[in-house]
Amino acid sequence: MKKILSLSLAFLSLAFAGLLSAKDSKPNFVFLLVDDLGLGDFGCYGAKFYETPHIDKLAADGMLFTNGYAACTVCSPSRAAILSGCYPARLKLTDWITGHKKPFAKLSVPKWDTRIDHKRVLLPEALKEAGYATAFFGKWHLMPIGQPDFDKHYPTNHGFDINVGGREWGQPKGKGKYFSPFGMPGLDEGKPGDFLTDKLTDAAVDFLEKKQDDPFLLYFSYYTLHGPVMAPPALVKKYTEKAKTFDNTKNEHLEPRRAGMVEALDNSVGRLVAKLDELGIAENTVIILTGDNGGNYDTT
Repeated sequence: MKKILSLSLAFLSLAFAGLLSAKDSKPNFVFLLVDDLGLGDFGCYGAKFYETPHIDKLAADGMLFTNGYAACTVCSPSRAAILSGCYPARLKLTDWITGHKKPFAKLSVPKWDTRIDHKRVLLPEALKEAGYATAFFGKWHLMPIGQPDFDKHYPTNHGFDINVGGREWGQPKGKGKYFSPFGMPGLDEGKPGDFLTDKLTDAAVDFLEKKQDDPFLLYFSYYTLHGPVMAPPALVKKYTEKAKTFDNTKNEHLEPRRAGMVEALDNSVGRLVAKLDELGIAENTVIILTGDNGGNYDTT
């Protein structure tokens, strides 16, 4: 029996029966990190305008937690904390890279770092030591931009065997932004009109197929829901029409493009779960879905 737990905006899928009955079987880990995820973005947290059936099913099948805190308000510190298990202040990484430059501020910003020290053992490094295959997909945003050691801080320099999409960017900055061409390492550019979330999911599904017989860490750090707010045209059209007749008694944010981004995310989660089921490894896989630091106050 597969149970799903959640912590704050996290879903933890623990296959207790499978894990406890097979002492020699190492559990797989699928970690899904959503950028700028807000409490009101999923149906399981009360959203009615946004549609997230796959994520809602994870919540419905297990335990849902509704209270949690991020130690920093921006993404790079949260990402470093998750990978290292340390508070951002202990890492001296307390702002997004390259940071808020406020020369006229009344208070000085404390000295901080723009990288994770290689001396720290990160989650993928610990799992590699235990025999795991490790792969990173999506947003990294942990590289010291403009520093001599810049090219020594890609995901593959910090314990990941594979890097698809991870670079210094905090948001998609390729020519097409969320649409092809993407300009990201290891990611197939696809064809005009291809959407970033879908292409990253294609790569993640391919990894699952190739590593189904080995213990693995699939670390999927979505660029979505960070701006620029963009979504596949069909989804934008769907929510534009829905907004016309939606009974907005809860004063939800009726933004068709953001709603489309959320549904594209949900479809990605659904594809990953379906692939785990298809490969017969779902019962030996831990799934965690969480946000990095909360959503924008005016959109979630």
